[in-house]
Amino acid sequence: MSANEFKFTKRAIEAIAVPTGEGARIRYYDSVTRGLCLRVTTNGKKSFTFYRKLAGKPWSLKLGDFPDTTVEQARGKADELNSRIAKGSKVWEEAEKAKSEMTLATLFDIYIDRHAKKVRKTSAVMIKTFDRVASEIRDKKLTQITHSDAERLHSTVAKESGKYAANRAVQLLKAVFNKGITWKLHEGDNPFKGVSLFEETPRNRFLSLDEARHLLALLEKEVESDLRDFVRLSLFTGVRKANILSLKWEHVDLDCTPAFWKIPETKNGTAQIIYLGANECALLKERRARAEKKKAPRSPFVFPGT
Repeated sequence: MSANEFKFTKRAIEAIAVPTGEGARIRYYDSVTRGLCLRVTTNGKKSFTFYRKLAGKPWSLKLGDFPDTTVEQARGKADELNSRIAKGSKVWEEAEKAKSEMTLATLFDIYIDRHAKKVRKTSAVMIKTFDRVASEIRDKKLTQITHSDAERLHSTVAKESGKYAANRAVQLLKAVFNKGITWKLHEGDNPFKGVSLFEETPRNRFLSLDEARHLLALLEKEVESDLRDFVRLSLFTGVRKANILSLKWEHVDLDCTPAFWKIPETKNGTAQIIYLGANECALLKERRARAEKKKAPRSPFVFPGT
């Protein structure tokens, strides 16, 4: 037994003197467990490592800092590595692979660039959702994220933002992992697979005829014409808010029979024709006339804004 080899105990490690000299470090070996070492540096830091010659080359792996990692915990980790080596496992290759494994944040960035931005208009919403819900796991390696992590995230988001938001978060992260597996960027399982989503009740709410009449009567008293016309056109056509706000004069033909509005691209990426009735035509013709009376050049948008 060399001077640097002894039976590791808490008391014996605490008694080790700090080495002197710039950049000096000393390695001590445990006489009980093969490969278990203690590295001591000039700043007094003491760390457990596993150190053995494997495939003809020295290989080491940090097991933890003393005293946060106890002698018993370090021995347990070293024993596990020795057992895996004895069974033929190439632990050094596995460790190198783990070092190079990407984090969830990296995979998410790839998902947005390679997939979401090409097929969805909601990539900005996805990014906001990810930043809000994935703070605790974003920097974890993909294989470090467990099903328990997924269940915990689902529960936490539900408490903070509601059940619908929790379901959307799980569906997003499940999709990210699925693409990672498809693209051969992750070889493990999808930890978000099998998370039971909260039951959702569809929100079906329609104006009654009396409510619609009341709303239209109030809109007639609305001084601000943009708000009045926007709500009326929404009510008459049932078209999404984003499509109405992006409506251009070139998209409508009020002089043909029947008059129509062509939406170049809807939420699902296809064009749509909306045939316009008398109320819609009157509204749009009135807006066009008001716009033409202005001295400034007419905006290409029906509802121009800053």
